[in-house]
Formats: sequence, C-alpha cells, structure tokens
Amino acid sequence: MVRIRRRRRWIPWTIAAIAVLALVVAIDDPMRDFTTNHAAIAEDAGDPALRPLVFDRPADELIDATRRAAQRIKSWEYIGTARIDNASTIVFERTGRVSRITDDIIIRVEDLGHRCRLTGESRSRSRLGDLGQNPRNLRRILAELAVVLENDSPYARPASDALAR
Repeated sequence: MVRIRRRRRWIPWTIAAIAVLALVVAIDDPMRDFTTNHAAIAEDAGDPALRPLVFDRPADELIDATRRAAQRIKSWEYIGTARIDNASTIVFERTGRVSRITDDIIIRVEDLGHRCRLTGESRSRSRLGDLGQNPRNLRRILAELAVVLENDSPYARPASDALAR
C-alpha cells in the first residue's frame, strides 16, 4: 500500500498571518506610518512625549548624557557632534535588524544660559513610510536619556513646561 504524503500548505499561510499581525501591532497611526518617513521633537508634535524638554543643567552634561543614552541602544551608532554658537547637534544612525533600513537621528541641545532645551528629529533614508519607526526612535532616546539622567544626579528632571516655552 502506497501512502500519499499531504503537503503542509498551512505553513506559508501561518507565516504570512504572523507577519501581518506583527505589522498591525507595530503601527501606531496608520495614516502617518504608511506615508511619512520622518518625525520630530517639536512644539506642535501630536504626541505629548515628543515635545521639547528644558533641563536645569549645563549643555555639556546633557550632550554627554545623550551620547551615553544612545550607547545603551542596540543598533545605534554615534556619528558626531557639531557646535554652532549656543546650539549643539548630535548625530546617530540606526540600522534596522531585519529591514536593514538606516535612520538618521539628530538631537539638538540649545544652551539657554542656566538651562538647556532638547529637540531633535529622526528621518529614514527610505522614501517609503517608516511604519512608525522614527517616532519610536525619538521616544526610545528620550526614555534612555531619562534613565541616564536619573542615575546621574537629583537635578535630572526637566524644568516645568511653562519654562520650556
């Protein structure tokens, strides 16, 4: 008697379903994530977590803390720092583990005297939508920066929002 082996046709469908599910879970804002390949820490940001922060600490300390925060993130590479007048720009690159798409993350620290204002942006080199990766990059660096600053000193908390404007 000859046995006929049944092909496992459900395996490719299962893999496709898992991939679609992972994509749906990763997307925060479908209208933005499929059409936009950049995000910014700015006053008019729709996400309150992506608004500029003002810190009661010297600019050099904040720049150093930002570099240390980025070192804690896998797949991020420090590119360099440039200083023009009272503002410093710190540049990082992030390369996706699976997609291998590179994102440029630029953090700006503006020296306001005894305070510093932190803004920034993240931009994909791909012309396609970023599927929400650039806002995640900015939220991630801000979260890591908060951890680094919390470990550094008791003066780590951002100044009040009224002072940020």
